[in-house]
Amino acid sequence: MDIKELKKEIWKPYIDWFRKPDNQRLLLKALLYGYEVKKEPKYRIKLPGLAGSNGQQYISKSADGKLFACARRDYLQQEFTNDELKQLPDWIRRIELEEFKDD
Repeated sequence: MDIKELKKEIWKPYIDWFRKPDNQRLLLKALLYGYEVKKEPKYRIKLPGLAGSNGQQYISKSADGKLFACARRDYLQQEFTNDELKQLPDWIRRIELEEFKDD
């Protein structure tokens, strides 16, 4: 596959989407009136009764997918979407969730 064919392949889904009249109207309305992207709610899992000298402990997920308890850290995954929560063990999903507002 040469570069020209590769470009066509990459852009094909976008071109197909744009060719549909309903999508053209949607795009035009968004440009004229503005639009807002709805973000899926995220939740923190606060571990009740676990607060150390470094603060309240939350369920955290490492880059390799392992779960552990840790105080709030911006560089760790500690906010989970509903779909991510469904993949966690039952005992974790039964803990009270704290909704996270991302500004």
